[in-house]
Amino acid sequence: MIVALLLALGGCARAPGIAGCASLDGAELEDCRFAESKKVAADPVALQAALDAIPDPLSRDLVLVRLAFDTPSSSGQLCTRVTTPVGKQRCQQIIGRPHLRGGR
Repeated sequence: MIVALLLALGGCARAPGIAGCASLDGAELEDCRFAESKKVAADPVALQAALDAIPDPLSRDLVLVRLAFDTPSSSGQLCTRVTTPVGKQRCQQIIGRPHLRGGR
């Protein structure tokens, strides 16, 4: 019964950190990478390690843009790390239009 509860809650479903997201795909993969990065966003070294663990530049930029939207006070700094044209465009929208900032 305890094992079933742990599995239902996801306690054994995946390893911690970005590496634990590898078994997912599509939107679940991107949501997992964002959630794991958000957990360490306050620690620059840990955040960089999380970003370095994402091999795809588009996925990495998606995490950065989502973090920028979620934490408006850090959006400028986060957006300087974006490398793809689409990521830069999204960041410009967040920085240039304050009402798009999440402020959560």
